[in-house]
Amino acid sequence: MAIEFFKFIIYSLCIVLIAKYILVKLLRKLAESLQLSSRTVGNIAGFATSIPELLTVSFSAFTGLLGTSIYNILSSNVINFVQYLFSIVLSKN
Repeated sequence: MAIEFFKFIIYSLCIVLIAKYILVKLLRKLAESLQLSSRTVGNIAGFATSIPELLTVSFSAFTGLLGTSIYNILSSNVINFVQYLFSIVLSKN
């Protein structure tokens, strides 16, 4: 069990590092080359991060795990709301 938890932590860190150092830079370069506004880039990033969640909820609902789907939707919305409020607080300082 401890080894599985350790693997989970390592894989999670790898995903975060890839997202931070590769995906964000790639999105910035793409936005600059296409001359996209910040709002458009934010919308694209929002859709890109929502698609995996949509697929997870859809597949779990289709396989009969409706409770899992509902919990995923509720928890992700609460987390997104907290992150949104935190970003507002940070941008005002």
